[in-house]
Amino acid sequence: MNMENMVHLPENLIVSILTLLPVKSLLRFKSVSKSWFSLISDPHFATWHFENDAALAHRFLYLPPPFSYDSQARCVELDSSLNTHSDHAVKNTSFLRPTYSNIKGSCRGFLLFLHHDSYFYLWNPSTSVYTKLSFLIDSTNVYAFKPNSFYGFGYDASRDEYLVVVLTSCDPEDDLTTYHYVEDFETHCGFFSLKTNEWNNIEDTHLPPYINVFGGVGMVLNDSIHWLALRSDVPKNIVLAFNLMKRSFFEVPLPAEDCNIIPGCCDLCVLGGFLSLCVSGYNVIDIWVMKEYKVVSSWSKSIVVYVDELPIKCHYFYPIWSTKNGDIVGINGGKCLVKCNAKGKVIEHYMYCDDLRGCEAAFYKESLFSY
Repeated sequence: MNMENMVHLPENLIVSILTLLPVKSLLRFKSVSKSWFSLISDPHFATWHFENDAALAHRFLYLPPPFSYDSQARCVELDSSLNTHSDHAVKNTSFLRPTYSNIKGSCRGFLLFLHHDSYFYLWNPSTSVYTKLSFLIDSTNVYAFKPNSFYGFGYDASRDEYLVVVLTSCDPEDDLTTYHYVEDFETHCGFFSLKTNEWNNIEDTHLPPYINVFGGVGMVLNDSIHWLALRSDVPKNIVLAFNLMKRSFFEVPLPAEDCNIIPGCCDLCVLGGFLSLCVSGYNVIDIWVMKEYKVVSSWSKSIVVYVDELPIKCHYFYPIWSTKNGDIVGINGGKCLVKCNAKGKVIEHYMYCDDLRGCEAAFYKESLFSY
């Protein structure tokens, strides 16, 4: 169909068609006409497009460690077969080098990076747009980087506002971060708003000390950010959560059944829209799914993956995505992508990293969002 005929199409039909297209195509189509440029650049269109899950591509981005012979960030298309080796270099990543970057969150197509434990970058790999946040974590700040800090990134739909959330519990004198010193701990929490460009402390004196012995990234689900944590005043392992709309913390129970939740052997994830827990045992990896949010009895062991089945024979397997047909895609040994079926059988894999140190990596869905 030529452009002369295209201009007579109803606008709502054009919008419906465009929301079915991937981000890469839409960015190219901005040059078709001024009206298309305005439409595709409209924040409302970005929301319509993101809500149409059929149009979204699911990506796995990995970043080699500092001083690697190949320092280029790369991306794998998870919607394709892993056997196709469909990875490609990601453009405009100079802000990530040469300093070391930790990925601290993923939400609505954005990735949150913490550089040198001091400052944050927010980046949309699909559009190559990034920004350095004005909030600086320095030695005079109560949130100065500590091994025990919890970081998260999420979106408050009620205020159309992106938040970077930080919580830390530590000894105010010696900065010790083990539960042996729990009686001296102080818990501080707050969030940085990208809308107001301001830091806000959360005055909640009732928060007990939480220890980030698991080191996981905050997972976004049901308008809340979730971390696996040790509540050291009890002590017990729990899911610590922050409601982005209410701006308050709460706890979600873990499975009542003993499932070997120890540091280095378990991770929190979101699979198929459900809060999930991956627990590594001696020769098996159990994936638990919470079918009814906040209901402890709804936890059930969903998938069992055997270590001998994995390409890298180690206990590290972290699920990142559940396909529509129930397959699980996960990271094995920090170097290999693995796809398993609902019975835990390995279907295919892709070795994306050959560095012994492994790669910093994250899962995200493509989006047109800006901030």
